[in-house]
Amino acid sequence: MKSDNFSRNKVHFCYNIEHVRSIRRVDPRIEETILFIKNRFREKSHYSFDDWTIMYGHSVNTLKYALSLTEGSSMDKTVVGITALLHDIG
Repeated sequence: MKSDNFSRNKVHFCYNIEHVRSIRRVDPRIEETILFIKNRFREKSHYSFDDWTIMYGHSVNTLKYALSLTEGSSMDKTVVGITALLHDIG
């Protein structure tokens, strides 16, 4: 099992909000949802195979993919983004 320090460093490097901002300007509600899922997966590590970074990273990657699908469309990017982030919250 990975130490919390390793997980924190991995997440900081790969999946922090600044990384998501570099792809698209992030609505504050999406930022709040990112922090919510991060805390939820940390609290309920069994959702993430006892490593909260797995599902957190998956959710952020799903956000990036979902937002890319909205390019050139009239879809509400905030709704799509929040939905993508929350799709695995139990």
